[in-house]
Amino acid sequence: MSPDDPPRVSRRAALASLAGVAAASVSGCVQRVESVVARDGPNPVSLSIKTPPADDDSRAIRIARYLADRLQTVGVGTQITPMSHEELLRDVLLNHDFDLYVARHPENADPDFLRPLLHSRFAAEPGWQNPFGYANLSLDESLADQRSQSGEERADTLADVQHAVVRDQPFAVVAFPDEIRTSRSDRVTGWSNAEIHSPLGYLELDAVDTAAAAPNEVRMTLADDRPTFNRNPLSVEFRAPHPLTDLLYDPPARWVDGELVPWLAASWTWVEDGDGDGGPVADLVLRPDLTWQDGTSLTAEDVAFTYRFLADTSDGSMESAVPAPRFRGRVSLVDSVSVRESGHASGAVVGGESRTVRVTFKPSSRAVAARAFSVPVLPSTSGRCVRRRRPSRVSTRTRP
Repeated sequence: MSPDDPPRVSRRAALASLAGVAAASVSGCVQRVESVVARDGPNPVSLSIKTPPADDDSRAIRIARYLADRLQTVGVGTQITPMSHEELLRDVLLNHDFDLYVARHPENADPDFLRPLLHSRFAAEPGWQNPFGYANLSLDESLADQRSQSGEERADTLADVQHAVVRDQPFAVVAFPDEIRTSRSDRVTGWSNAEIHSPLGYLELDAVDTAAAAPNEVRMTLADDRPTFNRNPLSVEFRAPHPLTDLLYDPPARWVDGELVPWLAASWTWVEDGDGDGGPVADLVLRPDLTWQDGTSLTAEDVAFTYRFLADTSDGSMESAVPAPRFRGRVSLVDSVSVRESGHASGAVVGGESRTVRVTFKPSSRAVAARAFSVPVLPSTSGRCVRRRRPSRVSTRTRP
């Protein structure tokens, strides 16, 4: 600690100072309070820490044990409850049934992820939408403001958000784990700068032509079997996220080296800027000849359906919207979507069908609004299936 750093105050010292203030404030009543405490005794405090087991996440269980040891030192009874990854996420993100938990948070490329994570309006929703039940009206304002800001102004607002999080501690960032992975150069080639266990990393791979593998086929062995029996991209308890599922459902744009680049989209054009009452408007043009895995065409209707479905999985059949538990923050930026007629976009027509989707956003900057382009596109035909089921099940557990 440098001489200019403020002195660090331990938790015990802080509690002692608060006790001193409390004692001074009650003055002559201290003896009566002491007699009551001595007669009745304090109520014991106990907590449960939920975490993945050691064979699933050895670092998480070590953090949980360290935390439990410190809590027990100050008299808090603590029990560590190891559970499978999907059980843990189901308890935390769907049932909101936990005292404390230790687990990883999905990576995010833009600070706007803090808005659904901490804004009080999301507290009742499933998924990574404020599972802590945290409410701070001042922070709500800052989270809403940063959505429309840019540059230094946004950086200052986000700094205020960080200070509020550090002060109130709805969650605590403990560490950023490094992952060490290896590959056999006699089996696969092509890995470069992309993270190995990522959609871009897998797409770079080429199999070495041997008797065991065809040149265009790479066989992978996974320690996590969840993608083999649940491939629903909306099942939040099964998605961490997982890159293999991300490879099945491509988005209009992907994050590459910190920037959004067109993926299913050939391009997008901003046709209007936002003002005080409305947000920006963009025309998103899909690449030609896109198909699903079964060979059917991937169209602008699929893109429009995706945004409507993620915003309300009940398709208007419920009194209030039932948003999907994943991608909520990004979809909440979208106000409306429509498929443009062929005459509106030169060069964006295949077989007489338009490839252009007009996306109207809620008040936000272009950079923040563009986050919505990174949600996976779902087939519009799946809408006919989900309407036969209860929206709550479709949004969390059923397979597509």
